[in-house]
Amino acid sequence: MAIGNARLYESDFKKSLTGKTNRSFARYQQVRKLLKEALSAKADLLVLPENFLPWEWLPDISRLCANNQMALITGIEHIASGARRVYNLTAVILPYRENDYKFAQIICHHKVHYSPNEARMIRGYRMEPFHGTQYQLFCWRDLWFSVYCCYELASIADRSLFQALADLTVAVEWNRDVP
Repeated sequence: MAIGNARLYESDFKKSLTGKTNRSFARYQQVRKLLKEALSAKADLLVLPENFLPWEWLPDISRLCANNQMALITGIEHIASGARRVYNLTAVILPYRENDYKFAQIICHHKVHYSPNEARMIRGYRMEPFHGTQYQLFCWRDLWFSVYCCYELASIADRSLFQALADLTVAVEWNRDVP
C-alpha cells in the first residue's frame, strides 16, 4: 500500500467552480510522478488526496490500474454542473482479472458531509454542494475496507457503520496544514 502526498492549490479548487479548470502539463506531471513511484515500489493499492484527480483523466488512470493490477483510491476534483450543483467525488478503482484479460471497476462515492468552510466556499459561487446518502464496504483481494472523504470522519455514527466488518478504513483528505 502507498499513500501519495501531493500539494493541492486553492486556486485549482476555485477554478473548478468557475469552469476554468487547471489541466496544465505541470499538474499532469505531478499525477504521473505519483503513479510511477507507486508502480516502481510495486504498491498494490495507492491512496491519493481529496479533490486531486481531474474527472477527465479517470479513464486513462483506470486503464493504467487495470494493466498493472494496482488499486487506486483518489479524490476527484470538484465538478460544477449546469444545475448550479457541485459534486465532491471519491473514486475507488479496483482492478481484476477475468481469464487472461485485465479490467478495472470504477466506483464513485458522493461526499455525504461537507466541512462548513467547504460548503461556505461553494455557496460563495452561488452553487450548492450535492450531498451523498450512503457509504460502501469494499472487498478486494480478501481485504475489506471502507472509504471516507475528509469531514465525513467527523461523524462518529458514520465512522462506526462498518465496525467489526472492515479490516481497514481509508480516508482521502485535503489537508492544508501538511506541505
